[in-house]
Amino acid sequence: MRSERKQWIKKVLGVLAVYLILQQIVTFGYAVARIAPYPLPNNEPYWKFVTGLNVSTNGKFSKADNEYVHQFPLGEERNQAELQLIKERLQNKSELLKLFSSKFDEMWGGGDMSTFWSMDNTAQKSWRIYFDGAERIMYLFAIGLSCVSVAYSIRSNNYAHFFSCSLF
Repeated sequence: MRSERKQWIKKVLGVLAVYLILQQIVTFGYAVARIAPYPLPNNEPYWKFVTGLNVSTNGKFSKADNEYVHQFPLGEERNQAELQLIKERLQNKSELLKLFSSKFDEMWGGGDMSTFWSMDNTAQKSWRIYFDGAERIMYLFAIGLSCVSVAYSIRSNNYAHFFSCSLF
């Protein structure tokens, strides 16, 4: 049992190492090709909260927020401006509750927007309904397989397998 655990830990660490090495290779490639002026790590750690807590846009991109934030130089000054916006948006608890409720509904009950963004301005616009249906079927199939895997793991008392299934 102990050797199995060690092997499992080695595999997880190996996957993590490969991920980090590939990230560094891609970052280096972007720098050499001059595609990105900055490395891949996040240079604006608060932007996701500025966007996500915007009640007026239901937690989606806001041009007004973007224009406001980009008047400050990247770095500490912009971070402070973003933090101020976040603090303001956290004041109204009832609006936040409504926002999180609608975001939850959209996340777990709404359709996948990838077909809209990839097909809306194409000649195949009418195919979207078919691709959306196929996406729903694949999603339900994946959820079903996950449930079968969890049930199998519990039934066979193989909790290490259960953890790895839920992790990946």
